[in-house]
Amino acid sequence: MSMWAPFSERARRTIVLAQEEAQRLGNNYIGTEHILLGIVGEGESSAAEALASFGVTLAKVRTEVEAIVGRGGQIAQQEMVFTPRAKRVIELAFEEARQLNHNYIGTEHLLLGLIRQGEGIGAKVLEALSVDLAALRTKLKAGAGAERVSAFAVREVSPERVGQGSAFTSAAQHALLAAAEETKRLGRISCGTDDLLFGIAHVETSLASQVLAKNGVTAERIHDHLAKPSSEGSAPSEGEIEFSKQTKHCFERAFGETIGFKQRQIGAEHLLLAVLAETGHPGADVLTSLGADFERIRRHLVELLGERNA
Repeated sequence: MSMWAPFSERARRTIVLAQEEAQRLGNNYIGTEHILLGIVGEGESSAAEALASFGVTLAKVRTEVEAIVGRGGQIAQQEMVFTPRAKRVIELAFEEARQLNHNYIGTEHLLLGLIRQGEGIGAKVLEALSVDLAALRTKLKAGAGAERVSAFAVREVSPERVGQGSAFTSAAQHALLAAAEETKRLGRISCGTDDLLFGIAHVETSLASQVLAKNGVTAERIHDHLAKPSSEGSAPSEGEIEFSKQTKHCFERAFGETIGFKQRQIGAEHLLLAVLAETGHPGADVLTSLGADFERIRRHLVELLGERNA
């Protein structure tokens, strides 16, 4: 298995940007300063947000790095080597992840490793920018886990693996399992967005189900509607159930909603927002047939989520 396999999508992007920053500076190696530049340059990760809260910007870091190491005159190689200190940062990132009981490496772990390594140019740049490293470390640990899910992870999920990871909340997991059971009941092999909608409504304790019920959409009504033939995955169910491409696309949209509400896991409410986001798929068709007002449901759900997060 590749050493990069446990890295979150944003952590991988950070390493790519670190290499690009090294090339920009004419360096044929990746040091701790380039890793820091990659973290800040990625811009949307939990580590980048933590640095931004301390006033750290890409322009400031570039200025400090160039003041310390200057610009090289060498043509950067395609495959760059990591400096011993940069390698140590990555080793420490794995250690930080283990201590936090995380099964992935995110940008927060990389930055924690960089701070802990302490002797590299990256840490010196942060000190030059008057960043309180102890306070930054505390902030990172408090928010650790934000990259636990990724668009890649949710795209690869299957009904058999729903409960094996932490991408989804307990309510969302129950919704997905109920959706898969509905697919089996209908004799299909592909769990569509209509089945997903049923699963969301089925978990009556969830905020999403309660909002649907207040708008006249219940699991029973969806169930009755699904008794009719569906255009998505209508083959008899003889093998393993799988989520349809449209359903997995919903997962990716739900992941975006999760990040937007600054949550760590995809909940049933995020799944419902994803179903509501577009028309032209089976789940949206069911809602339309049941006379649901998409905008009203979405507005109601967003208001309640805002209250819960306040």
